[in-house]
Amino acid sequence: MKDKITEILKTPLITSILLFIFGAILFINPADIIKTVTIILGGILILIGFIRLANYLGDKKKGIYHNSDLNYAIIIMTCGIIIIMCTDIIEFSLRLIMGGLILYNGINRLKLSMQLKDINAGTWQGHLIISILIIIIGLYIILKSNLIFSGIGLFMMFYAGLEIALYFMNNKKDKVIIIKNKH
Repeated sequence: MKDKITEILKTPLITSILLFIFGAILFINPADIIKTVTIILGGILILIGFIRLANYLGDKKKGIYHNSDLNYAIIIMTCGIIIIMCTDIIEFSLRLIMGGLILYNGINRLKLSMQLKDINAGTWQGHLIISILIIIIGLYIILKSNLIFSGIGLFMMFYAGLEIALYFMNNKKDKVIIIKNKH
């Protein structure tokens, strides 16, 4: 029974170690990760397009084909090529969207702090300070290249570190807890 528990706990450990490594790579070098992911995604779309094109040509020889299959193949391959060629635009767009959402939230909070000031609420200064910080963070994410992806990498490393710590806490021989389903 103890071996089964150890085996169950090893899988999350391996996953957490891999997640920590990927998070560290993303934190240290987000630009190359983004380029690699977009090239892989574009390559997959091109491959799917070629497969659809091959299926279309095979079906055409048999006399059973649809022009929509050819259109789909061309569109998918074109999207794959565009994704590969526009890596920087994709990174900027993601940065703009994420930073823009944070900026929008900060502006709404700023408006709320002004409304709280108008009704003489005692907490309006705290809301004002937090809203200004949120606005600054949103602008910084928009203007600073790869900041959001470095942050995601840092979060992944933190999460994986917690998972690894939990593994070692649960792996102590005197503290193994067995949870049984009541079915």
